[in-house]
Amino acid sequence: MLELLQESIKGYNLPLTILLGVVILYWVVALLGLVDIDIGGDFDLDVDTDAESGHEEGVDAASGNFVNSAMRFAGFADAPMMFVLSVFVVMVWVFNLIANMYFNPLESGTQATMLLLPVAVVGFVSTRLLVRPLRPVMKMLKAKEAPAAIIGEQAVVVSASLDHEFGRVQIDFDGRPLVLNAVISNQDQKLKKGAQVLVVSKIEDSENYIVRAL
Repeated sequence: MLELLQESIKGYNLPLTILLGVVILYWVVALLGLVDIDIGGDFDLDVDTDAESGHEEGVDAASGNFVNSAMRFAGFADAPMMFVLSVFVVMVWVFNLIANMYFNPLESGTQATMLLLPVAVVGFVSTRLLVRPLRPVMKMLKAKEAPAAIIGEQAVVVSASLDHEFGRVQIDFDGRPLVLNAVISNQDQKLKKGAQVLVVSKIEDSENYIVRAL
């Protein structure tokens, strides 16, 4: 235990250790009821696809689609954002300790920096493997919390884009913002962030709502 503590406070591990401490503090505060834990998740992909030229717009849209795909892979569509981020931080911290213990015996700062990228990739994949099995539980919790009055409400697209496969919309429900996973009913249509939509139904046995453009 003492060896683990000594390793975690070394210069190249300390930033991640501090970040881990922040995550632990967040969940302690959440368990004490001082902050709300959003079961539905609140991930907002803030990628602006509005550009002055067609080329720039294409680049921004491609970037938004890449980040969307990466976040879906990591599990942001399956669990709350803070939960997924917490798992990712823990995984990166653990693998960074292991990597430096085995591949950086000289405790070189340069070597530690070079190890960060593969550590982040392994942590990313591990987060996916850990979060994915929790999807049925999260769906059940979301179903219990989802208000029936959502159907028929107007919403705004908050993801970079929304199509018939993936997107996120936000409605103002009972005085608070509520973010939903959504797909558009028209398979040939694709909406950008900020577009107005109408929630028309919920897909059975899914966390996705069907919307149509206004």
